[in-house]
Amino acid sequence: MDDNIAHCSYEAGALEDPSIPPPDYMWTRTVDPRDAPDQPVDLTILFEQGLPVRLRVGKEEYTDSLELFMALNEIGKKAGVGRIDIVEVSLKKEVKSKHPT
Repeated sequence: MDDNIAHCSYEAGALEDPSIPPPDYMWTRTVDPRDAPDQPVDLTILFEQGLPVRLRVGKEEYTDSLELFMALNEIGKKAGVGRIDIVEVSLKKEVKSKHPT
């Protein structure tokens, strides 16, 4: 498992067979979308020069970039947002070379 504030990812093990859904324990960052509340969250993100600089959620306001990021992650987690399955295909080529002696 690779886990940091931006993402959590797994590889190998149970994920080797794409015909089997990933185990529920792997979803540490989001609730199951089927279990998420069916209610909207009202929020406003203000941008300056393309960068988010302020987040308003109800009466709460965030201006620190890390706090803003963490608050949005928490909102997304509760709403079941942010799940993605990526299948990585690796083509490995064995290279053999002969060197004259």
